[in-house]
This record gives sequence, C-alpha cells and structure tokens, in this order.
Amino acid sequence: MVLAGLDLRVDEGELYGLIGPNGAGKTTALRVALGLLRADAGQVRLLGRDPRSAAGARPRRVGSLIEAPALSPRLTGREYLLLIARWAQAPDAEADRVVGLLGLGRMADRPTATYSSGMRQVLATAAALVGPPDLLVLDEPTVGLDPGHRRRVNDLLGDHVARGGTVLLSSHQLDDAERLCTRVGLMAAGRLVEEGPPTELGPAAGRFEVTVGDPEAALAALRALRLICWRDNGKVLVETGAAFQVGRPDGSVIARALAAAGVYPSDLRRSPTLELAYAEVTSGLAPDPPRPPTDREARLEPPFDPPVAEAFR
Repeated sequence: MVLAGLDLRVDEGELYGLIGPNGAGKTTALRVALGLLRADAGQVRLLGRDPRSAAGARPRRVGSLIEAPALSPRLTGREYLLLIARWAQAPDAEADRVVGLLGLGRMADRPTATYSSGMRQVLATAAALVGPPDLLVLDEPTVGLDPGHRRRVNDLLGDHVARGGTVLLSSHQLDDAERLCTRVGLMAAGRLVEEGPPTELGPAAGRFEVTVGDPEAALAALRALRLICWRDNGKVLVETGAAFQVGRPDGSVIARALAAAGVYPSDLRRSPTLELAYAEVTSGLAPDPPRPPTDREARLEPPFDPPVAEAFR
C-alpha cells in the first residue's frame, strides 16, 4: 500500500496502536519508521534521528517485529536469542530473561524448525524485547497466538510502557487495542483518518451500556437527570457527550442515579467505541453491491461467444 501524506507522531511513554483493514498501509508505515523503506517525500525521525543514517550506529534502543520472522532452522530458540543479545551488546542473561517473560520454557532449547507458526511469533516477540529497548515497533504481535500467550504479550506491552518505554504497534485486535492503547490511529487507503484515545473515537464516544432487569425503570431514572438514553437490544444506552464537554457525566453518575431509584445494573460499561469507529471508517471502503439489471437489460440476449476453434479460424 502506498502512503498518502501520513502524518504520525508517537510521544515518549505512549502505547500507540495503528488500526485499519488489510491494505490500509499499517505495515508500510512501520517499515518507513524503521528505515526499512525510504519515503518518497517528507521527513522521518526515529528517536530524534534519521532511521536510515542512524541504523548502523545507534545502540539497541529499538526492538521490532515486522511481519513473519526469518529464523534459522538449525538454531534453538535460546541460541537465536543469544545472537540477538550479542548483536545488541546486551548480556547473555537477556536471553534467559525474555525466555522467562514469555514462558518459552523447554521450547527454548528445541530447534526453531520444530516450532509452530504461533511459537515462531512468540520467539520473534522475545527477540524484540532483548535489551530491553526504549521503543518497540511491532506489526501484529499477537497474530496466531493462543489465548495464554496473547494475554502474556499484552501484559508485557503494558508493563513496558509503565516502566517508561514506548510502543508503536499495528493490530487487528480491537478489544486489545481499546484496553491497552493510550492512543490509536485509524488508517484507511494510506491515510490517518482519525486518532485519539480509543474510548473517545467515533459515533459512540462517551457512551455507556447498562444491563438491568427493568430497563423502563432505568430509563425513567436517567431521564430524570436529563441524560440522553434509549433501549437497544435489551440494554440501556446512555450518551454522556464528547470528551471536551464541561461537566460530562461518567459511569459513577449513572450508577448513583440508578441506585437512588432502586435500580441495580448487572453490568455497566463503556460502549465498544473503537469497534464502532473502525466500522465507520471501513464502511466507505467496501465495494458497491452489484446493481440489479433493469427490465431492458434483463430482456437482452447475452452476447454470443463462439467456440474457441471457431474464434481462431
């Protein structure tokens, strides 16, 4: 995918997620950021430097995983991680550290030729963590992982940011991105369409979902506070306004209003705003449905296709 005037900035200490459909340009953007592709125009800075000119000289401050990892089938996982540690001028103990972080266990001492695609992905993620680096640039790090390793990788990304690190990743896992990312950028057709905190994007920004046994009583209690709310598939949806709205009510206001009316919800949560924002962005990319033929077109005979032998006489 060709990028079309992409303007992207990731600040120190952020966990920034690039979200978009296949072909949106996410992987291309990460390759340009790492200096693996040269941009035709514009300026790229990685940790304040040109990623191409600084690539050979900079210390191991960036860990990356871009698409499928290339692993030597003769090396064990531990031997591969030791090579990465020595290239990064990190102690050999780094290999053991990341093996423990990702729960590779005895798999680390088996040849990578015996690894499943999911385990190869885990090993490549472990290699990106060797250092440890200041910045992680990861392309779909949890693709193909079982639920246990997916959760472990997500926890490690959160811990990395909590310790002052920075993460730039692309993902199709909208639930993970909504839970983990401080900011997300929605990409389509090589452009950054919208960005911001995942709970504040799209048409459902600031919306809450309430599950109660008596929706009508809940609606009456909330409308008494002049909150905008309505029923939807057995739930009560409450619109609390945009992020910049002064005095915007939050979930605690909703819970107190319901409790005062003797209504106790079994569930009260923010709407999946990122999912709805993603659907809004990608809906314009879907091909138009086939147009039904008009009466005149339906009456016309199909064009005559001669047999192949006749066509070449």
